[in-house]
Amino acid sequence: MDRPFVALYGISIALGTIPQYYERPQKPPDNFPNHAECFFIGGTIPSAVWLCPGADPYTNKYTDSAGMGIEDLAKGNYVANFGSDSYLSYQSPIKAGSFGIVPSVKQDTIMTRAGSRLGVKHGQITDGEGNSLLLSETIGLDDLTDSRGAWLWPSMGANTFTTKFQPNAYQTDVMPGCPTTWPGAANDPLKCTQNRPGTGDASGGSLWSAAARSRHTGGVNVAFADRSTRFVRETVDLAIWQALGSRAGNEPPLPID
Repeated sequence: MDRPFVALYGISIALGTIPQYYERPQKPPDNFPNHAECFFIGGTIPSAVWLCPGADPYTNKYTDSAGMGIEDLAKGNYVANFGSDSYLSYQSPIKAGSFGIVPSVKQDTIMTRAGSRLGVKHGQITDGEGNSLLLSETIGLDDLTDSRGAWLWPSMGANTFTTKFQPNAYQTDVMPGCPTTWPGAANDPLKCTQNRPGTGDASGGSLWSAAARSRHTGGVNVAFADRSTRFVRETVDLAIWQALGSRAGNEPPLPID
């Protein structure tokens, strides 16, 4: 028997898959799932491969039971590239990143529920795998209501970022998982703006972006789609940084330094 289509969000296959085993359809990008029990595996401490040795350890897991229906998501420091603009960059051929949303996934078998073979193909990275970002770093406030680094949640800023702004950009992050009232210092560079469905963004993600961030002096580490890695300075030219965030923007190769 055919089952409804659902959406898978980026690299968190578990998040897109687990709810389907409970016969609960995943909601579209402008309305997040409200089943806290579906996030139980996210409460464990991430493997060391998700943690940057140079980052401050988190003591608080992301929890927003009332607003997002999420509890105790452990945090890491690595995030997937969702494109050169907003959370909805995947909708634009010239802004889409190496990861994005798979909008129509059938629920009839385990493999189709996992979106098997529906992600980005190597051939779709036409800018060249050595010119297209795959992963970078993130840090957030060590607070229950700051979702940055929540490794299982494919929301903007949690385990995804975009190159709309340069690395470590000052107070630019706009995302659902941000404190309603910032509990830190007013001049904290990490200060973010909360924006979620029903609170000002009717298009479901067009305003959301989160910069790559780290505790390293002057920049962030990145991994490219060809598996190479390098350090990118936070003073990188914004046009070059945005070009690296797209997989098929048709930009000519540009010097990072």
